[in-house]
Amino acid sequence: MSDPLENLASTVTANAYAALAPILTSLAQCLNENENALAALQAEGSYVEHISNALQCSLSNASFQLPAVPTPSATTTTSACPHSLRVDLPKFHGTLKESVWAFLSIIQDHLEASHIPKDDWAWDELVKELKAQYDSPTHADEIRGALHKIQFCSNVSDYILHFQNLEMQLDDKEMTFGDRRHYFSRPLPPDLGFHISNLNPHTMSDVYNISRNWAHHKRFAQAGHKTDRAGEQRPAKPVPPITFPSSSTAPSSTAMPVPMDLDSFEPQAKQPPTGPRSCLDMTKVRCYNCNKMGHYSKNCHLPRNPPHNPNGNNTSLNGQAKRNYLRSASQSMFHFGDPQPIRPHRACDAAQPYPPQTLLQELDKESHRHIRFTQKDVDKFLESCEPAKLNDRPLPPLDLHLLNLDDEASEGLPVYHTSVQGRCKFLGRKSKPVLMETILDTAAPDNYVRCSVAEAAHMDIFRLRVPKDVAGAGYTTTVAFAKFTLQIGDIKDTTLAYILEEDSGFRYDLLLGRNWMKRYQFKP
Repeated sequence: MSDPLENLASTVTANAYAALAPILTSLAQCLNENENALAALQAEGSYVEHISNALQCSLSNASFQLPAVPTPSATTTTSACPHSLRVDLPKFHGTLKESVWAFLSIIQDHLEASHIPKDDWAWDELVKELKAQYDSPTHADEIRGALHKIQFCSNVSDYILHFQNLEMQLDDKEMTFGDRRHYFSRPLPPDLGFHISNLNPHTMSDVYNISRNWAHHKRFAQAGHKTDRAGEQRPAKPVPPITFPSSSTAPSSTAMPVPMDLDSFEPQAKQPPTGPRSCLDMTKVRCYNCNKMGHYSKNCHLPRNPPHNPNGNNTSLNGQAKRNYLRSASQSMFHFGDPQPIRPHRACDAAQPYPPQTLLQELDKESHRHIRFTQKDVDKFLESCEPAKLNDRPLPPLDLHLLNLDDEASEGLPVYHTSVQGRCKFLGRKSKPVLMETILDTAAPDNYVRCSVAEAAHMDIFRLRVPKDVAGAGYTTTVAFAKFTLQIGDIKDTTLAYILEEDSGFRYDLLLGRNWMKRYQFKP
């Protein structure tokens, strides 16, 4: 059996073994000396006290030394700037939004917090120069001028922040509280200014808090009002959507006059000719000159032979009207060389057209949404507009466009931006105005608007009894017209415009013709 002391020496350090070995050796000797008397001590019940006394005696007689632990030497680190604070100091740029007093106060607080003696401060000259430059009466006047020019842009928080950055640079001697409140309330809405005056604040902080509370309650009130109105609104009477059939076709015969390729139209690919003018249907075409089949009257060299019906009524007048219509259909509405383009007249429109003012009243009636009006109604309205009196009205602020007429130049038509407003969506409320790209054309007698633009602006759209043929960069047909309110410059007028389909090639939003320009004496 191995010695316990050897096992202890192999498991603990040398210093610990040197301290514990005498204690254990003395304890073993005491136990050996009292081994014979152990039973007697147990019988007497005093073996616990004897063992305790033996241990105390052994520990008191043991002498051992613990190795001294070296104490670390105290190292003192000294920095170049004791008790310095790591703070990012502000930068002063000298603008109106910066206060030189605030900048100097921050620098002074930093020096004091760093425990730098005032004898070491070397910035008296800097303070003197800064105050002379940015704390002069001239600088105060500049701040007053900036306060007077501040404009309110519907955001109270931004306005307060902008105003406060300027007014805090002036002390009470340079601007009184009354002047500050006057400058602050001047551009505000009347109800907010009255609210501030009614509460009678005594500091600018109170003025700012009153303004913020007013804006906060106004936002909640508007949100609640919109919610209530949403429950009360009734949908407008449904109007069946007007569909516009694709009817844009290319000229079918080379003998017909080719329309001008204007900048207002996009070039389109030629489509196969359709309708009675197609060469495939020439057998169904009747000449209104000789009353024979197979050719047009413009290509006819035979003597005139008007048709006669069995009742004996001569229909030559109707045939003449149709020929006039065909000639007018081939006339371009943008032909600059013809000062008076031929307008198509239809013999089937026997009813008298509405007077101009009566037509607007009829269009405003809800019961007439489904009534189809005639082309004469629209034409008479556009033609009968008398020129307005412009003596007391300044000219509209239109831009001046100079066109380069060189052969190699490629410039578009002058484009004007107009505001167009459609029908009332709900009772007492109008649709939002829509900004449109508009061109003015002295050769076109009527107004024209694209279909998608008319629908986007919520214009009142009405059908025509008979489609109207339009000749631009190709032939197309319109089946409806729109009523809307137009505003250009200081002019606001309610007018009509024929609707062009999307496949017509017209790439602008609105075209104002000669009749409308004659009314206001426009000269593009």
